[in-house]
Amino acid sequence: MNDFDCLEDGFCPLAAKVLAADYPLLRCHFPELQGRSNSEVDKWLVQEAAWLSEGQAQRLAEGGDHHHLITSGGSLLAGSRSGIRAKSGGRAATFIVSDQYRIDELGNFRANMLDVKGVGTHVKADISSEKVTGLLGLADALREMAFQRLVQRLLDLEGLSDVMGTVPYYAILDTGLVYSGINPATGWTGESCVLLVRQRQSRLFDAYDGMNFSGVCPDAVHSVGFGREMRRILHSWGVSAEFEPRAVFHGQDASADEVLLCDQSGTWNLQADAACTHFMDFSDFYVLPMSPLPEPWRMSEEALKRAFSLERSGTSDRALACPQLSERLWGHRDRDSAAAACLELRQTLSKQKELRDAAAAVDDNGLILPMKPKYCMCWFMELDDSLMSRWCLDTARDHASGSFHGGILETLEARFLAKLHRRRFEATCAAHPLETRVHVVDVLTSDGLALGVGVYSGAVEVLALSACSKAAGRPVKKVLPALRALYPGHIYVHGGYDGQRRLLSIERLAPFGDCWEPLPPMSDRRAVVAADVVGGKLYVCGGWDGEHRLSQVERYNIAAGCWEQLPPMLERRSHPAVATLCGKLYVSGGFDGAESLSSVECFDPSTGCWCCLPQMQVRRRRAIAVVMAAKLYICGGFDGAGQLNFAESYDPQEKRWDMLPPMLARRVVSAAEVICGKLYVFGSEDDARVVSSVECYDPRSAVWEALPRMLSRRVGAAAASVAGCFYVCGGWDGRQRLDSAERYNPAAAAWEALPAMSERRDRAAIATIAGRLYVCGGFDGDADLRTAECFDPGSGCWLALPPMQERRSSAVAVAALT
Repeated sequence: MNDFDCLEDGFCPLAAKVLAADYPLLRCHFPELQGRSNSEVDKWLVQEAAWLSEGQAQRLAEGGDHHHLITSGGSLLAGSRSGIRAKSGGRAATFIVSDQYRIDELGNFRANMLDVKGVGTHVKADISSEKVTGLLGLADALREMAFQRLVQRLLDLEGLSDVMGTVPYYAILDTGLVYSGINPATGWTGESCVLLVRQRQSRLFDAYDGMNFSGVCPDAVHSVGFGREMRRILHSWGVSAEFEPRAVFHGQDASADEVLLCDQSGTWNLQADAACTHFMDFSDFYVLPMSPLPEPWRMSEEALKRAFSLERSGTSDRALACPQLSERLWGHRDRDSAAAACLELRQTLSKQKELRDAAAAVDDNGLILPMKPKYCMCWFMELDDSLMSRWCLDTARDHASGSFHGGILETLEARFLAKLHRRRFEATCAAHPLETRVHVVDVLTSDGLALGVGVYSGAVEVLALSACSKAAGRPVKKVLPALRALYPGHIYVHGGYDGQRRLLSIERLAPFGDCWEPLPPMSDRRAVVAADVVGGKLYVCGGWDGEHRLSQVERYNIAAGCWEQLPPMLERRSHPAVATLCGKLYVSGGFDGAESLSSVECFDPSTGCWCCLPQMQVRRRRAIAVVMAAKLYICGGFDGAGQLNFAESYDPQEKRWDMLPPMLARRVVSAAEVICGKLYVFGSEDDARVVSSVECYDPRSAVWEALPRMLSRRVGAAAASVAGCFYVCGGWDGRQRLDSAERYNPAAAAWEALPAMSERRDRAAIATIAGRLYVCGGFDGDADLRTAECFDPGSGCWLALPPMQERRSSAVAVAALT
């Protein structure tokens, strides 16, 4: 039977949601997604990929064979679309993005496409077997995505990703369809059905004794070219997709031995595209116990023993005929003794109900018959007890409660990067041999040289070296405290406005760096946010995307280099006041789009939860928050009718707000700082007038004191303190944007004019690190700026910095230690 692609109509839309997505890869492969937020990409994914076949919709309808099995919960929506599917069927289909295509000058069909697995069966499909559900469970989807990432990393490690690879997965979408009972394809109860979205791949269509719609490679393809190379890589890392893992018969779980490569009797379930250069469908992969991969990927030795004891008679017979393997599995090299031990173990396993339920057949005495299991291609996959496998199952079971964590995979990804570095370093040494008796470790034992290496590379790289090599990392790690003092971290600038739109992007600069480094973007466009650093992670809360006030919260994990989604705040907020107290993030007041807020909430990183705190006594937005003497202070702001002179403090021990004496002026506070146990408030607006007044609150006397005025009126200034002095830079004086800067010395109770900045800057971002002020971007009256500069109090001079990647005003800058 020959096979080919057919156009299939009648696909109906689903009210789906995105569970996981590779946003950078999607933006790379689909240029129209560049510049879109993660939530906008989610909408695009649902629109383009969340479809169910007409045949599956009929099976779910009343009278269909799945009507009593599936709870749809209103997931099926009105509408229709066409897709492309192989004539022989399957549960995957391809959709043309935006239903737009063209024919090029050579007559070739051109279009952006997405391949989606789990869309259901064709209306004329053979569904006589209950296992042909047409749907995909979440656990299987997670397993496929995990092994695709694993195999691709192995190809990266081997330096082969330029010539061969895997078909990448873009996303997992929750269809809203849930099995109310047992899924007949997997045997699991209450399983959520999902769509696995991947890159469209070509297929080689031939007779079923060769290549077909499933892409399963025959032995002739496995034995040469890329098929053979893929088997070599998988064997060398102890990974298998065989019905019977032949590596263990050859004495090693991980080996690239030529004899093993010639042994294809294990029957590989290896699937590839038409050119056999890119491989796909990884649900039948597993990792052997003695693989060199990290432990979370490996099945246990006990699971291997159980699988051989339950497998088909031919598999166990061949294992019994191999004395070395027989001894490993059953403790005996003698065939008769090993066979008795194998049978005894099978009898013991047959007493476990979950294994009897998974077995294809059981005899009258309740003994599991030596056959393939009911739901998997082999017992090696059925009994895979690796941490990765358990993570897939646990995540699927926890999904109903809204818990979806990918931490294990991120950790494994980091370990692969370390292995990749080692392999590349070995390859470089082989290509450029150096004859020396001195090793890197010997050089690094000198504290001076170790410090020099650290100063040149940075603290983050020192920590990476420690992860890659304990021997080389140990001496460098000794100088880390001194290194952090010299090279303490980065300036992070994120969000803001570029003159046309609110920004998703974030970038960072090392104190002595020569360029800004772009980082993965935030998921939502936002300005006027609450942002702070807690425990080495950058938190971004709420804000305004240009249309709506936001409650979404995310944090940038500096060590892992990625954004992490957090539970949303209890209220939508822009212009809130934010501060960190006792390791917790406090967000106070703000604007919800209708009114100023008096509510306060706190995020505890140890629990990952927001909690509601007692409300402030005054509604306010555009206020400022500072921490002094283990209390939170909120000053000034705008209540919707006018500027405020109210200030109040919160005691986390008493869980109570106390009003302070009113400030001497009403002000939307632009800057405040705690210096020597006193709270200083500078400038801003008083009843729509830009002011230069300054005042100070002493908690011991509970009195506000007027201080010398700033040399210039200013609002929207960038302000921060360094070494006990307070610096105010730029802003707007009511007539023009300013390039002036000044410094207040509390000891002298006087303001000092500083050299002017290189540009006028209003609403610039500012942060301090290594004893210097970093002022970034802003608005000069005509355009938003990319430029940045640094003030060094030691020399009294402004230093030009590399321009940022994006123009930004109203952005947020923070300094984060590494």
